[in-house]
Amino acid sequence: MLRLTKQLWIWLRGGTFRLLLLAGLVLLVWGTLAPVGTIVWWLNQSTESLGLKKKPLQKRLIRDRATSTPASSTINCYIVFLPGVGDFSTNQLTPGEACFLNHLVEQHPNCVAVRDVFPYSAANQDLTGERLLAPLWQAAERADGWLENADVLIKIRNLWRFAISADDRYGPVYSQGIADAIIDRMNAAHPIPRSRQQPLNVILVGTSGGVQVALGAVS
Repeated sequence: MLRLTKQLWIWLRGGTFRLLLLAGLVLLVWGTLAPVGTIVWWLNQSTESLGLKKKPLQKRLIRDRATSTPASSTINCYIVFLPGVGDFSTNQLTPGEACFLNHLVEQHPNCVAVRDVFPYSAANQDLTGERLLAPLWQAAERADGWLENADVLIKIRNLWRFAISADDRYGPVYSQGIADAIIDRMNAAHPIPRSRQQPLNVILVGTSGGVQVALGAVS
């Protein structure tokens, strides 16, 4: 056993150990910088957009009349789908996920599906919106052949955002952004009824990290 441990240590001291150490350092730096996007989003928001300051009632009524259209009384349910960590953009669903949502809507005609929430960005911005790293994400998404596993970079990136959602320090801010995105895309899919007398059902469905992000956004 001692001899085997010694041989393992000698092997690790070679290039493999250095490679693993470098990969660990890259992941650590990557994780340290992950909250920057969330902080930037927070700093660019106003107190009203964050719900920390209520808008005057008259202004809200004027805005609602100007921006909303009459909603069908038959729609009182929104099914919001948050995809897993392998997702690349706001509207990228697998054929199985799309079929699942279509079937739900067919079975429940009073519901509409919300498919374009990207749970790995507080600003609901897909990876092509990141100007600096967009070429890297696009290359990883389109890679084939011996590079087809390059999409693991996207998964690692999204895993760090998933970790932010679960973090007690940055989680509330991140969840606020996702909640705002959910409401915005709900209204885009079908105007949200303004009447308080009409019950409204919001169903959050997710896979992988999307479940954690959904749980954070609920409150």
